[in-house]
Amino acid sequence: MVASSHQSLDKAEASPKAIRSLSWSELYQAAVHLLGQYVGAVISCRYAIPSHLQGEDADAQLRLTFETALARTVLDHPLLQCGVIDEDSPKPSFIELDAVDFANHVDWVTLNASDDLHGALRSTLEAGVGHNYPDGATRPGWRMVVLRPSGRGGPAVLEAVFFYNHIAVDGMSGKIFHESLLNHLNSHDPPEQLQSFQDRVLRLVDTAARFPPAPETIVTYPVSMCFFAGALWKAFRPNFFAVREGLSAAWAPVRLQPYKTNLRVFTVEGGPLSNILALCRGNKTTLTGLLHGIALLSFAKQLDPATAPGFAAGTAIDMRRATPKAPDGYPWYDPSRTVCNILSTIHHHFDKRLVSDFRRSLEAAPGTDDREGNNLRMDALAPLIWSAAQRTRREIEAALALGNRDNMLGLMKYASDWRAMMRAQEFKPRGASWAVSNIGVIDGDATPEGTDDDDRRWSIEASTFTMSAEAAGAAVHISAISVRGGELSVELAWQDVVDGAVIKQLGDDLEKWLAYFGSIDLDAC
Repeated sequence: MVASSHQSLDKAEASPKAIRSLSWSELYQAAVHLLGQYVGAVISCRYAIPSHLQGEDADAQLRLTFETALARTVLDHPLLQCGVIDEDSPKPSFIELDAVDFANHVDWVTLNASDDLHGALRSTLEAGVGHNYPDGATRPGWRMVVLRPSGRGGPAVLEAVFFYNHIAVDGMSGKIFHESLLNHLNSHDPPEQLQSFQDRVLRLVDTAARFPPAPETIVTYPVSMCFFAGALWKAFRPNFFAVREGLSAAWAPVRLQPYKTNLRVFTVEGGPLSNILALCRGNKTTLTGLLHGIALLSFAKQLDPATAPGFAAGTAIDMRRATPKAPDGYPWYDPSRTVCNILSTIHHHFDKRLVSDFRRSLEAAPGTDDREGNNLRMDALAPLIWSAAQRTRREIEAALALGNRDNMLGLMKYASDWRAMMRAQEFKPRGASWAVSNIGVIDGDATPEGTDDDDRRWSIEASTFTMSAEAAGAAVHISAISVRGGELSVELAWQDVVDGAVIKQLGDDLEKWLAYFGSIDLDAC
């Protein structure tokens, strides 16, 4: 690979202008980032380049067009413009910055003719997903790597790899970011019209004017006494009780170092994906539920009852649906179209009895001496997966029905110092074996009104959603994203200290089962 070189321009305000303090959830993300327990996430999209910008002779115009659209996207989203001060304190704050220098944030990498784009993407993800953001007081917490295949016979695409700090940007925000970028690419506004973007430096003015509010300032998160007491007990009970409960991930003890994220990515083509989604609907569940069901079967098969009598897992929940649009004082605010952090988590418990039933069914299922035997075994075990998927979906629906009531966000206000709380996690059993984050479908053909010229239109062909490992959280993250009408990408991320053989088998099982469900003849069902 040959990367373009940049000269950096370091700018820092002498007296930074504070915008607001971090919200409850942003404080948590700041603590785990500061302590090196979790860094952030990545959403990469493969953009098809319109014909008038293809070829080596159009390279300069291509870069200017893309970076100008990126600059407009940054201007749309104030949380991509700000810095963070006093991160290692009880009250960090967002601050205004004078400028964003793309030399510090955007790297263009031109691939050689012999380079494989998929391999280059994997290498880029592995190299960058675990890197933190140490210059938060002077630079926004994001960066981008743009992979471009060689113009000599290579595909006419760009792979735009968007890395971001989870303090200000959640998973859904990464999708919103790329949809905003695509919209600006297809608006065809002349680059020279953006006077604030010159020589790869974006000048910023009054970032605070349309800054997203802290969620708790515009909506309440009521917590019942029962929910509060349960969370309090779980947080402060002696480790003995967690071990006796049998849900913690004793097979993957917490070790903060070395902190290194391992990744595995696979895809499911559009045709099989349509089959899978139809089967999910027919079984009254979702793709998220199905991923949980396959994971439960895989872990129950691999880990013995003494090591893992039961399991706990988590699902990331986007709280934008429960956040008001245009609240008092913020008439311009639309959370569904805003880069911000309004993320919560719900927990799933698969107790000893349920997991024992799974293991008995695994033992009783037919063998796999040949292909026919393997199909018979999968036919026998599929109802187990669907039952777990349905259970998980019911729990998600119940949590969503509560809206803002009895939500993890409501508990966060009681944390006086997330730094101290997260340091203490090193001495506790790991709570969850896995977590699922499914941010749904990205619209890769979004085109603004009045731009019907297909020859000049950009589109998104594929996308990948990647998370850094959690040193004290779930042992493995399962992340999913798809492009409308295209393929599904599933990614696994785990810390280096977690047993890689277990995660490899989990990845094999996810691939195998999704291929199985994707190949089912729906007309014969």
